[in-house]
Amino acid sequence: MTDRQLTPDEQAFLKEVGLHPDDVAHLVDDAQPLPPDALARIRSRARRKAGIEAARSPGRRRWLAAAAAALLLVGGTVVLSNPEGAVAAVQRLVQLVPGIGLTETDGETWILPEPVSVEQDGLRVTVTGVISSARGTQVQFRVDWTGEPMWEKPAGGMRVPTPELYLPDGTVLTRPSGYMSGGSRGLEGAFWFGPLPGGWRDAVVRFPSLPGAAEPVDLPLSLVNAVDAGLAEAQPGGWSDDRYGVQVGVPYWTAAGDRIVLALDAVVPDGAFLHEYGDGFGPLNLVPSLTDERGRAYPLIDEASELWGPRTHLVFAGPLEPDAGKLTLSVPALILADQVGEARLTVPLSRLPEGEPLALNERLTIGDRSFTVTAVTRLDDDTFRFDLDLGPEQDGVLLQRVDVAHPKSPFASGPTGWSGVSENGQMTRIEVDFSAPPARNLEIVFDNLQYRLQGPWEVELPAAGGKR
Repeated sequence: MTDRQLTPDEQAFLKEVGLHPDDVAHLVDDAQPLPPDALARIRSRARRKAGIEAARSPGRRRWLAAAAAALLLVGGTVVLSNPEGAVAAVQRLVQLVPGIGLTETDGETWILPEPVSVEQDGLRVTVTGVISSARGTQVQFRVDWTGEPMWEKPAGGMRVPTPELYLPDGTVLTRPSGYMSGGSRGLEGAFWFGPLPGGWRDAVVRFPSLPGAAEPVDLPLSLVNAVDAGLAEAQPGGWSDDRYGVQVGVPYWTAAGDRIVLALDAVVPDGAFLHEYGDGFGPLNLVPSLTDERGRAYPLIDEASELWGPRTHLVFAGPLEPDAGKLTLSVPALILADQVGEARLTVPLSRLPEGEPLALNERLTIGDRSFTVTAVTRLDDDTFRFDLDLGPEQDGVLLQRVDVAHPKSPFASGPTGWSGVSENGQMTRIEVDFSAPPARNLEIVFDNLQYRLQGPWEVELPAAGGKR
C-alpha cells in the first residue's frame, strides 16, 4: 500500500506520529514506544476505523507502532490481504509474565501461569517461569538444598544442572543456552530452548543431574496462552532529564496487586556501559526510590529487583494507592564503566626486594580520568601488591575501581589473575598473580574504569490510581 491510497488527513496523521504504511513488518520487528499522546490518538482513530468497541480500561494497553499502523489502515490492502497478520499485530502488547517480568506478548505467546515445584532427595526444584513463542522458549528455575549444603553432598560435585525439555510425542529438546548462579544452599538461572514444535503446550523439564539427587528431577509443565491468562498489562513510562550526558528511562511499567514493576533503560555516552542503577554496595546505600505526588513511598523489593545492566527492572511494594495520580522514580546515583583506553606501569625488579614496599606516587590517566599508584610491593616471586589512590569525588563523579588487563596473546607472559580491596566504595589495593616471575621489569596494564555519577535522575509516570 502507498501513500496515494490514503486521504490527505490520514497521510498527515501518519507523518505526525512517525509511521509509514509500507513499514508494518519492520515496525513489528523493531517497534519503539511512542509518546502517550501519540498512542492515544492512534488508539482512538484505529478503533474508529476498525469498528472496535472502546477498551474497558482506557490507557492500559501499550499498543506497538506496527499494530496501530495495521489498524489505522484497516479496510486497505494491508489488512484485506493479510487479516491474520493484522489481528496478530493488534494483540501484541507488553505484559507482566509470572517469573519472567515485563515482556512483549501476542496471541502466539504461551506462558506458565504459576511456579511448579518438586521436592526430591533433600532438594526443592522450582520452575519459576516459562515463556514460549516463535522466537524460542525461556525457562527460569531455582534449586534449593533443604538439607546439607551442596558442597557437603557426596554425589555430583558441581556439575552444571543443564535441563532437557520433553514433549508428549517423545521429542527431546537438549543443549540449550543459559546461565546459573548461586552458592552452597541454592542455584538459580535461566535456559533458552528453541520454539516448541508441533503445537505442543504440555512438556516436562528434566534436570538429569543435580548435586545430591539420586535420580533425574522431572517437573511437568502446562502452558496457557498469554491472551487468556489475565496478565497485567503495561503502559508507557517516560524519561529523565539529561545529566552528565546520561538519561534514565522507564519504557513501560505496571501495577499488579501488591507489586509495582518498572522496566529500566538508559542512554549513556559512547564508550560507556551502565553497570548499576544506584550504588547498593557503597557506604551510602544509594538505591532507587518510588513515591507518588502525595509523598507516599513504595519500598523497593531488593530480592525481586535487578539493578545491574543497562536494561533491567525494579519491583516496588504496592498496592498503588487508589488516589495516586503520578509516580516519581528517583535514581540517586549511577555506576558506569568505561572501556576507553589503558595505562601502563613499568617498575624495574631491582627496585622491588621481596616484602619491602616501594613508594611510587605515580599518576596514571585513562581517558579523562586519573588515579595514583602510591606504592608497589613484591609479595613473592610472582605476586605483587599495588596500593591505589583513586582520588576524591569531583563534580559529582567518583572513580571507584580500575581493572588489571590480561595479556592479549595467550603466549605472552603477564597476569593470570588479580583481586582487589575496597574501602568506602573505592578500590584501595590490588594483588596481581603472574604465571611466572617477571624477567627484568614488572609491567602492568590498567584498564576498564568504573565510576559513580551523583544524581538524582527522576522519571515521572502518570498513574491511573492503580485501576488498570
